[in-house]
Amino acid sequence: MRILFLCGSLELGKSGIGDYCRRISEQLVKLGHEPSIASLEDFCEDDNVVSNDNNLIFPILRLSVELSRKERLIKLKNYIEKFNPDWISLQYCPFSTQKIGLPFYQRKLKKLAPAVNWHIMFHELWVGMDRNASLKFSIWGALQKIVLKKVVHSISPKITHTQSHVYQAFLTKEGIKAEILPLFSNIPPVCTKDKNVIDQESISFAVFGTLHRDARFKEFVNWILHITKDKNVTFNFIGNNGPELENWISILKEKEFVYKIYGRQSPENISKIFSDATLGIVTTPYLFLEKSGTVFAMLEHNLPVICITKDWIPKINFDEGLMKLPVIKWNECMTLNEMLDYNIEFESGIESVVVKFLSAIKSE
Repeated sequence: MRILFLCGSLELGKSGIGDYCRRISEQLVKLGHEPSIASLEDFCEDDNVVSNDNNLIFPILRLSVELSRKERLIKLKNYIEKFNPDWISLQYCPFSTQKIGLPFYQRKLKKLAPAVNWHIMFHELWVGMDRNASLKFSIWGALQKIVLKKVVHSISPKITHTQSHVYQAFLTKEGIKAEILPLFSNIPPVCTKDKNVIDQESISFAVFGTLHRDARFKEFVNWILHITKDKNVTFNFIGNNGPELENWISILKEKEFVYKIYGRQSPENISKIFSDATLGIVTTPYLFLEKSGTVFAMLEHNLPVICITKDWIPKINFDEGLMKLPVIKWNECMTLNEMLDYNIEFESGIESVVVKFLSAIKSE
């Protein structure tokens, strides 16, 4: 089967959705299929064949933002005709394919390949989905919602997926039926933590990716200071943590905690840090954890994960029980043993996700 994925950027290691498409494509090659990826809003222009260490080869097309939108669509149309896919999968994320998150042009995509089966994967929907959203974000989100619905109507996909149950609920309210296709880790487990072995004398936290401003880190550090007593505590920062890292470091310095800043690392090194850590810290709002690659990376390494961000309350009624991720929702009343003894019951991985994806499109 020939499957073409459409995403924003394919800049390796700097685009979560681009990396997601690469890993799915690699798995599809292993299963004997013929994938390809085209990026619609990239930083360079390229048309080549890519491979990884396992000699998994598939073609890509990178369309630079320096080209006009019309030029990019013409190039994409020519590429589609040349590749002749059975399915085209639009990886929908408004900001990855249009800088202010209003990709009106995507209504034209169906015309590039009207006879092909279309699929949409919703990675993001719109802003202003929470009850505390400002007027600006509520209006902005309303416009994004209009664009999304017009894109869905014009493409008329045979199958629609999302990773998040809360996104599924929002889409259902808008009359869009989307099934759940779970996320997977972009960090293959080279080293896996033995969840039965816990160092009782020291605690090592792994913090990976962007730090959100709403995280209750100061309260969490005070709690850790109170409950760990004589244990050695270290915070390990991995990847691009963003501007909030400076605030976190100042808090740790004030409390005299040990910390290490690793910055960008290879997947192999990240896997090693995860395997040596006691717990992972995430700052994504709890209801969005199903779409966090950081969470899946930690869980697939048998690393317990603790969420320290204040509650995010959606504008719709939502049953939190639909979420099955084994993530600790932190509060000040927890004990150290509750945190350290948290049982991880988690089975996921790219293999099962791709099989589920293929099963869905083969059923059509």
